[in-house]
Amino acid sequence: MNQVAKKFRTTGLVAVLGVLAMVMTLLSAPSAMAADASTADSAAFEEENSDARYVEADSPEEAQKIEKKLDSGVSPQAAGVKYGPCTLTQSSVYVRKSTKGVGSKPVTKCTKKVTSIHHKTQLATRTALLWWKVRSTDTGGNKGAASYTQKNVSHPCKGSKKKVWRASTTGTIVSGGKTYYAVATSGAKKLACGV
Repeated sequence: MNQVAKKFRTTGLVAVLGVLAMVMTLLSAPSAMAADASTADSAAFEEENSDARYVEADSPEEAQKIEKKLDSGVSPQAAGVKYGPCTLTQSSVYVRKSTKGVGSKPVTKCTKKVTSIHHKTQLATRTALLWWKVRSTDTGGNKGAASYTQKNVSHPCKGSKKKVWRASTTGTIVSGGKTYYAVATSGAKKLACGV
C-alpha cells in the first residue's frame, strides 16, 4: 500500500507540475491579456463581416434558407441555387465623422449593369448575450448601374457610453426580369456611442 501511495503522489505531482507549466506558458505568451483593458474588451466583441452572393429567391427569408444550406455543406448544384451577377459586402460599423453617429457603408458590386439595386440596412445594439435591438433602418438604391454604395446609414450617439453595435443589410437586385436577394451582417464592434 505504501508503494501505491508513493506512486500516486508522484503521478499527482507530475500532473500539477504539467498544469503549472501550461499556466506559465500562457502567462508569458504575448496575448490580448498583455494589451490594455479597453483593447482586450473591444477585441472580445469583434466578429468578422460577411459577404453574400445574391441568389434567386421569392423573398429575403428564402434566400437566407438557401445560404444556410450552402453553409452546411450542400453544393450549389444540389441546392438548385441560381446566383445573380452581384455580391453584397457589409462594411464594419464605425463612428461617422460627418454625423458623429454610428454608421456603415454596405456595397453591392455586379459584373454587369442591372435593372435596380436596393438596400435596407439596420443598425442594432446588443442588449443581452444573444439579443439585439434595432436602433435605425435606412434604405437606398439606384437603377441601371453595376454597383451601389449606401452612404446614408447613421444612428445618432447619445453620449459616449460604449455599446456593442452591428449592421445588417438586406439587398435586392432585379436583373433580366428576375429578383435576387442577399443578406450580409457586419461583425459586432464595441463603439463609444450610447443610445
